[in-house]
Amino acid sequence: MHDELIIGAVVVARLIIPLFISRYPLPAIIASLVIDALDQTISQSFTHRNLAGYQTYDKALDVYYLTLAYLSTIRNWGGGPDFEAGRLLWYYRLIGVAVFEYTGAGWILLVFPNTFEYYFIAIEWFKARRDPNLLSRRQIWKLAVFIWMVIKIPQEWWIHVADLDFTDFLKAHLFGAANASSWSSAISHRPIGVFILIGALAALVTAVVLGSRRLPPAQWAMTLNADRQDELMGGRAPRAEAHPRAFFGWAFAEKVVLVTMVSVIFARILPGADTRITAVVLATTYLVAMNTVLSQFLARRGTSWRNTAVQFTWMTLANLVVVVVSTAALGRPERASPWRTTTFLVALLTLIVVLYDRSHGIFSDQQDRRSSGRSAIDGTTLVQR
Repeated sequence: MHDELIIGAVVVARLIIPLFISRYPLPAIIASLVIDALDQTISQSFTHRNLAGYQTYDKALDVYYLTLAYLSTIRNWGGGPDFEAGRLLWYYRLIGVAVFEYTGAGWILLVFPNTFEYYFIAIEWFKARRDPNLLSRRQIWKLAVFIWMVIKIPQEWWIHVADLDFTDFLKAHLFGAANASSWSSAISHRPIGVFILIGALAALVTAVVLGSRRLPPAQWAMTLNADRQDELMGGRAPRAEAHPRAFFGWAFAEKVVLVTMVSVIFARILPGADTRITAVVLATTYLVAMNTVLSQFLARRGTSWRNTAVQFTWMTLANLVVVVVSTAALGRPERASPWRTTTFLVALLTLIVVLYDRSHGIFSDQQDRRSSGRSAIDGTTLVQR
C-alpha cells in the first residue's frame, strides 16, 4: 500500500502540474521537468517496485506534459516564426516517440531528440520580459539548432544509448558511493561533493545571467503570466467564457493527428488497451469528428462554457456515452478495453481536444483584435493624408 501511495502521488503530480502551463508556461514547464527528473529516483528510494518498464511510462508522461506545452504555444505565441519552429520541433519528436514505443530502440530518440522542450523554455524565458516577435526567423532557427546539436543530442545519447542515469553518475563519480547506497550515506562518504555540486550550479546560474545580458533590453518588468504578457504585447486577456467552435479544415486534421499519436503512445502502457495502429486511428478520428459535430450543434444553440473544467467534464461524459453506445452497436465486447483504460484514454483525448479548441479560439480572437487594431491605424493614417 505504501508503494502504491508514493507512485500514485508522483503520477498525480505529473498529470496535474502541466495543466498550469497554458497560463504560467515557464514555472509550470520547469516544475514538470523537475518532477520528471526526480520521479525515478523517488520510486527507487522510497518503494520496492520493479522499474523495468519505467522508460515507456516516462516517455508517455513526457508526451502528456509536452502536448500541453505545445497547445499553450497556440494560445500564447501568436502564430509567428517562433511558433512555426516550435510546431515542427514538436511533431518531429512526437513521431520519434511513437516509433520508439513500437520498436523499443533507444537510438530512435537520438535521431528524434526532444529539442522542443528546451526551445519552449528558451522562448518563454525571453517572453517573460520581451516580445519574441522581435526575433528574426534566422535567430529563431539558430537557437533551435544550437539546442538540438549542443544540448539535446548529447543528452539523448547519455540516457537512451549509453543508458546512464544522472543520479547514479553523481553517486559513483562525485561521491564515490555505490549506486544502491542512499543519498545520506553517499554524502557522508565524500562531503566535499556537495560543495562541488553547489559550485557547478552557481557557475551555471552565472552563465545564464551573463548570457541574458547579451539579449535585447527588457521591455517590461518580468511577468510569468501568459495573459499579462499578451496584454503587454498589444493583446487582451482571453475571455473567461468560451463558445463552441467547429472546424473541419486544417485544425480538425491537426487534432486528429495529435490525438492519434498521443493515444498510440499511451495505449502502449495502459493495461488491456488496443495497440493496433489502425484501430487507434479509426477510433480517435471518429471521436474527434463526433466532438466537432457536437460543437457545431452547441454553437448553433448559442451555448457557452463558463470555464475549461466545465467544458472538459461535460465533453468527457458525452464522449463516454458515444464510446459505450458505439461499442454496444458494434457488438464486439471481446475487443473492448477494460473500462478503466477506456475511461482514461477518453479523458485524455477529451482534454487534448478541449484545450486545442480553447487555445485555437483564443488565438483566433487575438488575431482578429490585432487585425482590427491594424485596420484602425491604417484608416486613421489615410484620413490624415
